[in-house]
Amino acid sequence: MENQPKGKTLLKVVSILLIIGAVVTFILSLISILGGGLVAAGADEFAGGLIIILGVISIILGVLQLITGIVGVKNAGNTDKVSIKKCQTWGILILVIAVINIAITLVINQFSITTLFSSLLPILFMVGVNMNKQSIEE
Repeated sequence: MENQPKGKTLLKVVSILLIIGAVVTFILSLISILGGGLVAAGADEFAGGLIIILGVISIILGVLQLITGIVGVKNAGNTDKVSIKKCQTWGILILVIAVINIAITLVINQFSITTLFSSLLPILFMVGVNMNKQSIEE
């Protein structure tokens, strides 16, 4: 029987949480878009349009998060270099997005502890990937 990679469980759990987070992001983004439409139809077209744009951006980020989660679940137990590289690529992408999010919230002076928590799953995803990578190097 083949040895399981060290990070399999961590990577799978974090990937499932990313998928759940993506679904929540989709729901909240759709609500945001609908709300922005109502605001735009009402008194403030600019604010409504901005809310709609932010909702669309959130959906795009949710798609990236969903893809990362699916790639992680699919490749959590794989020990080949291609699978590890796929996970690394998607993990780095969502980690960069999390860092950009932190930077933006610092610039606009809206930083909070929840902003820090938003980078927790991408960090744990990369830890799981690196544990898997170490498993195949041994």
